Amino acid sequence: MAFGGLVTLCNLVLSLAVGLRLLRAGRGLPERALAAYFLGSAFLSTACQGVVYGGLIDPSMAVPEAASRLLLGLAILGMAVGAVGVLVFTAVTFRPRERWARNAAALGSALAVGGFAAEAGLEGFAVVLVPGLGHWLAWAGRTLPMVWVAAESFNYWALQRRRLRLGLADPLVADRFLLWGVWSAAGVAMLFADVVARVLYALLAGTTTEMVMEVLRPVVIGTMAVTMVLGVVSATTLFLTFFPTARYRRWVERRISASPV
Repeated sequence: MAFGGLVTLCNLVLSLAVGLRLLRAGRGLPERALAAYFLGSAFLSTACQGVVYGGLIDPSMAVPEAASRLLLGLAILGMAVGAVGVLVFTAVTFRPRERWARNAAALGSALAVGGFAAEAGLEGFAVVLVPGLGHWLAWAGRTLPMVWVAAESFNYWALQRRRLRLGLADPLVADRFLLWGVWSAAGVAMLFADVVARVLYALLAGTTTEMVMEVLRPVVIGTMAVTMVLGVVSATTLFLTFFPTARYRRWVERRISASPV
């Protein structure tokens, strides 16, 4: 638990630092869109969810239901804002001349915002074992953008590797696409962890309507352990993407130069 809290704290601080850095780095749309993700989803949403779900593990940390609903509402709103940011960033950065990408970003944004509205109206951000349509619309709205950016990042990494054979690409740039792809893939895995946890609980508890704490707590703790590992991967790749150390830069250049690619 202590280590998991440390990993979460590191990701929170790193997300805040990256978001603020992107805001300071430039006034272009890609930077601002990506900053919206890190500040809204990676920072605000994670902090709010940590407070709510921490109470499921330790009852002494539980907050009143009204506060829980408010925090989850802020968390889902932050994820919706972040999803829109990722969609805009991906379309503008990877597919700036593709009309289908602009349309996909618009439709994905509508799904993310619509999912938030549906969850607010239909479920009121309550902590339930089997959420309704609103929750899954919101989940899809924040998951699909991460799948898209992961696919684009790995695709560009493959393109850069081919260019490296001809000496037409920068090893550090190629490596950055790989890091970004791993980071976004870890984000996708964390989003699917919620689905797996709900299914696992239903199978073990034999109910989808009652909270059997003897089953719920181990499932939540196990899910947090998985997300902790993914969080380490996420923090490491994110840090190396935006704050690569001199030693890491030299290692990448040596690895590329020593490899037949």
